[in-house]
Order: sequence, then structure tokens, then C-alpha cells
Amino acid sequence: MAAWSRYLPASAERLGAIERSLGSKSFRRIVEREYPRMPSISVDYGILEKAPNVVVVPADIGWSDVGSWDSLFDLLRADGHGNAGAGRMEILDSRNNLLFNPGGVTAAVGVDDLIVVAEGKTILVCKRGDSQRVREIVGRLEKKRRPGTR
Repeated sequence: MAAWSRYLPASAERLGAIERSLGSKSFRRIVEREYPRMPSISVDYGILEKAPNVVVVPADIGWSDVGSWDSLFDLLRADGHGNAGAGRMEILDSRNNLLFNPGGVTAAVGVDDLIVVAEGKTILVCKRGDSQRVREIVGRLEKKRRPGTR
């Protein structure tokens, strides 16, 4: 936690609040409150590139930086038609799709190369290969939620 406090103090404060709530009934509420308030910076940029006591050891460990829905698709086990995902899937004449709906059911009929993600009341649909553009649509949605914006 010392490196967090030194290089990312705003994140350290939020993580401390989360840590103190571990095991309590308020844990989920505190995570939902504190995590979105953390600066959007990865650990490697925020800490590892600055800390003097970081050691790097070359190794082939099959690492994949799951930074997009397309990269998640590459890691999941696909069926005989190239469809992969989470949740129950009912698929008819569809190939190479990522259907991500943990705890839910996703049905696909006659579609190929799509990413379909269901989270709460929000559904994302995009072509495979375009998932890096999700940031664009999220930005538009966030802008529309702000008072005084369209």
C-alpha cells in the first residue's frame, strides 16, 4: 500500500476505504461508491513505471491483457461453430459470436461475428473487431447523463 500512497494517493484513499469494509455488510455499497471515484490509470503506468524497486523477469506465461471484448473472445472456449460467452446460450445458424450474459439467456439466430453483452439494463451489440470503440459509445452515454448536456 506504500507505493499506492506515494504514487497514486487518491486511489490509495479509495482502496483503504474498500479494504476497511472487507467482510462487512456495507462492502458492496462501499466498493460501488469508491471504485468509480478512483482515477482511471493502470497500475503499470501509475506505479510500476515510477517505483524504483520493481523487478522484471522475462517469462512466457501465456499472458493476455484482456482490454476488450474481442480479446476476451479469444480466451474463451468456443463451441463447434465458434460461439463463446457466459450465461445460457441458445444458438441457431450463428457463427463466431461472443454472447456475454452471466446469469441470463441469450438467443442468437442467423447472426455472425457479433459481440452481445448484457449488464443490468444495458445491452451492447457490436461487430467483432469493433470492440475497441466501446469507449466512444460509453463517452457519449456518460455525456448524455450529465445535466445540461444533450
